[in-house]
Amino acid sequence: MNECLAGIFGLTIFFAAITTRIRTFILLLIMQGISLFLIIFIHRMDLAWYHFGFLSFETIAIKAIFIPFIIYYSAKKNQLTRERFPDQTSFYPMLLTCSIFIVSFLLSFYYFKMSISSVQVGVSLATILSGMVLVLTRSKIMVHIIAYMMIENGIFLLSLSVLTEIPLLVELGVLLEIMVVTLISSVLIQKIKIFYHKGMVERLSLLKD
Repeated sequence: MNECLAGIFGLTIFFAAITTRIRTFILLLIMQGISLFLIIFIHRMDLAWYHFGFLSFETIAIKAIFIPFIIYYSAKKNQLTRERFPDQTSFYPMLLTCSIFIVSFLLSFYYFKMSISSVQVGVSLATILSGMVLVLTRSKIMVHIIAYMMIENGIFLLSLSVLTEIPLLVELGVLLEIMVVTLISSVLIQKIKIFYHKGMVERLSLLKD
């Protein structure tokens, strides 16, 4: 079951590599949050009740509801619907994502010797690397924010697959980081919209000290 959920989580990265719609990116974030919650729910017997409660709140309330809603609100307010033109090819992004997944799984299976957690480790590594690729290859700042959130989800999945018990203090730090970055990024998008339409990164290169 763990492997199936990790596989569903991994499929969201493939869709993120080829999609052009901001709304689809947001739906993928929701799917990732739900997948993380289900993984935690499966291992609920191995966690203390307060760890399970906090992790459930973080994955459902924050990752699957709050963050996607903030991004959706900001995108709707700034009239951002697409990241790029739909006629642009998605072959090379998909090829690069497949290569990242192959390398990540080879490294995971090599170091974990086909253990139960090797699939989750492979998916989490591929998510982190694919999120970095999204930041480097996409032009809209909104997609950069979404890619950063996907990187955060990949790190979260990695912590679930490696650690048997996650300290509450560490989770509080991760939660605070996600909330602050989301709110700050949302404010930045709104302020940039005043001067530069469509939130394109290329316009920022015109700024001077």
